[in-house]
Amino acid sequence: MIVGLVMVLACGAVVGVVTEFVTVRPVMKSIEQHLYVLSTLAFALMVQQLTAIEWGTDAQPFPQLLPIGPGWLDQKFWLPMLACVATVVGLELLYRHTLVGRAFLAIAEDSYAARALCLPETQLRIASYALAGMIGMLAGFTGAQMLLASFGNQAILNFYGFVPVALGGMGSNRGAVIGGLALGLFQQAANFLVGGVFAAVAVFAVFIIVLLLRPEGLAGVATARRV
Repeated sequence: MIVGLVMVLACGAVVGVVTEFVTVRPVMKSIEQHLYVLSTLAFALMVQQLTAIEWGTDAQPFPQLLPIGPGWLDQKFWLPMLACVATVVGLELLYRHTLVGRAFLAIAEDSYAARALCLPETQLRIASYALAGMIGMLAGFTGAQMLLASFGNQAILNFYGFVPVALGGMGSNRGAVIGGLALGLFQQAANFLVGGVFAAVAVFAVFIIVLLLRPEGLAGVATARRV
């Protein structure tokens, strides 16, 4: 399983690089550069359908990483949390204490100014997508024991991945963690109070209200518009 984890992370990096080449780089040459959100979503749907054709749509059990018995020590409960903490701490250390991390932040903040400073934007973007692919694969690997490896997980995982980021603020790792915890608590409260499909409606309603009141997110900072 350890060897499998390493291979999965390597495959995630490859998928991330392919995503950058196929769906992001062609769009970045156009005026509407934000269209890469749609192109990456389309590519994700293609990968999902190909996966369903190859391995089917039935949920598959996932083997344990460590031979620890059931109960509160069961790794399906603590392994996703451990992976989340390790990812957040690792990204914070990368951004704050390395030159590569600071270059990532510079590219994300203002790509034109970063190019003016002779930062290798293309290489940094490829590296960022490779890193994102590894993080995504790590999330799937650690969470599959609870959710199972299922074709139907894609839509709900996209939702629970995007909403905390939007609630916390784009580009804020701490805000995303806070947004994810708040979303989980609110969803469980909604399941207890109204249940069923109404819980999802309540989550969407709060999501829309928060974005209407604070478009930059709970931990985001409103940017001044240059005129």
